[in-house]
Amino acid sequence: MTNFIKRIMTAVILIPLALTIISNGGIGFALFLWVIAVICSYEYLKISRNELFGIVYILAGIYSFYFLRKHEGFYAVLVVLITTWSNDSFAYFFGKSFGANQIWPTISPQKTWEGFFAGSIGAILIPLIIQKYLPQIELNDIFYISFPSIVLVPMGDLIESKIKRFYNVKDSGNLLPGHGGIFDRIDSLLLIGPWACFYFHFLKIND
Repeated sequence: MTNFIKRIMTAVILIPLALTIISNGGIGFALFLWVIAVICSYEYLKISRNELFGIVYILAGIYSFYFLRKHEGFYAVLVVLITTWSNDSFAYFFGKSFGANQIWPTISPQKTWEGFFAGSIGAILIPLIIQKYLPQIELNDIFYISFPSIVLVPMGDLIESKIKRFYNVKDSGNLLPGHGGIFDRIDSLLLIGPWACFYFHFLKIND
């Protein structure tokens, strides 16, 4: 089975599961994040040989989703996830097919400008389409999450790539077929999550 097929199958299984847990909230969601935090911390400590600084970065990013769900609700988390997954997916598939100009070859050879611009389009287009069917997601929220995600999502990915290159490892783990470790899977969320908390809690003006 190719890595591409493994990647698709893993996403098909995990995305509905994650959305169900997030939708239900409560202790189940808290435990879900706790498990992710423990696994990511283990993966990071393993590849960094017990260097602790990166743990703060990882745990802050994960905690932001607990804060967001508790204080702002399911749809605030959902718009962040849709935006990030759309950005990631468009960048990955378009970059894999058409990418030629690398962004930072010494850190992440597979990241290309073609993928970056495709991811930017996906981060705006897909949330706007979904908003037509989920009016609980406000257009202002899409604007304030999608446009910053154009930079924050790939930056989160590049930070993890930099960490892996520094410690000379390919993946943070092998728990998720086609994706690597949990840290590999959530790296794109670790900057956009805190930004979303800041936006919803301090910038958003509620009617």
